[in-house]
Amino acid sequence: MRFLECSGTPYEVGYQHGQTFAPQVRRCYDVYCHFPGTPAAEIDLLLDETEAAHRPHFPNLLAEIRGIADGAGMPYHDVLLLNFYADIVGERAPHCSNIGVAASPDGPLIAKTVDLKESEREFLFVQKVVPQEGQPYVHYVSMGTIWTEAGVTAAGLGHVCSGLVGRARVAGGVSVMALINMAFLSPCETVTQALGLLSQYEVAKWGATLLLADDAGDLALIEMLPGSKAIRRTQNQDDLLLHTNHAICAETRGMMGDADLAEKYGYGELIGNSGARYRNLLHLAPQVEHTCAGLQNVLRDHAASGAICQHGAAELHSAAGIVIAPRWRTMWGTLGYPCQGEFIPFTP
Repeated sequence: MRFLECSGTPYEVGYQHGQTFAPQVRRCYDVYCHFPGTPAAEIDLLLDETEAAHRPHFPNLLAEIRGIADGAGMPYHDVLLLNFYADIVGERAPHCSNIGVAASPDGPLIAKTVDLKESEREFLFVQKVVPQEGQPYVHYVSMGTIWTEAGVTAAGLGHVCSGLVGRARVAGGVSVMALINMAFLSPCETVTQALGLLSQYEVAKWGATLLLADDAGDLALIEMLPGSKAIRRTQNQDDLLLHTNHAICAETRGMMGDADLAEKYGYGELIGNSGARYRNLLHLAPQVEHTCAGLQNVLRDHAASGAICQHGAAELHSAAGIVIAPRWRTMWGTLGYPCQGEFIPFTP
């Protein structure tokens, strides 16, 4: 299990991250940051605009990115581009399957797979952070980045997320991953507080769905795309919130990128893959025990159509399976295919 504990200021946390995984951060940049057909001058201009849009609202995240760069011995420009390239050129494929259970013996539960391309799996790790200010937390993140996939804070706020394809870039918008980080790492302690913060900002280009739960029993889903957001809450104790990589809310469905856009960026097959996984979740989730063990079994599913544990369909591999119980401030996760790995507990 790749695990790192960091502490201190945002810059110090980033520096410890970059220094520990310096070779991997460089490889991660090489894997993600090549854009044939897009002039370097255009990328640099958009990167400058992106940094300027984030500076007033996300100074701590920019400090953490600078720390990662210094710790890894890389130019700040390169690590900044690694973190924000999807909001500039839109070439990051959406991925992951999410499950939310309103009620269980352990309170609300949220779960997900982290689905990545084969070349991306080596960069995923578990990080525990004890910040100089704010709540300690533990989360899954990719080396060299602030891309939090799932996590839980010491206050009992948990999150999991999955990607969505946005239709167009919004000038002055912010990175959805920075936004998720801010909601997760900010003073927010409840789902309601996090949703209020998320609603204040416009997403730049790459969209996401965030599933949130807290120790008071609240559970909610928010779809975020350029130009639109939509929130769903559970109506009763038996409700489930499920999501893959297509918008399910009427308010956001029209803002999804279409099949032509998906083909342009090389992940057209994901549209059908996402639909198959969603239909499978609709079938599986009501039938299993709504417990941590029951959700772990869903993440191990190998159905003939819409398998939740992916082994190469649409070029995706499930690099981790994660279940979070905010009441217990605990995240159980694998590092590798959920069907093959042990779910290890982590606490902030």
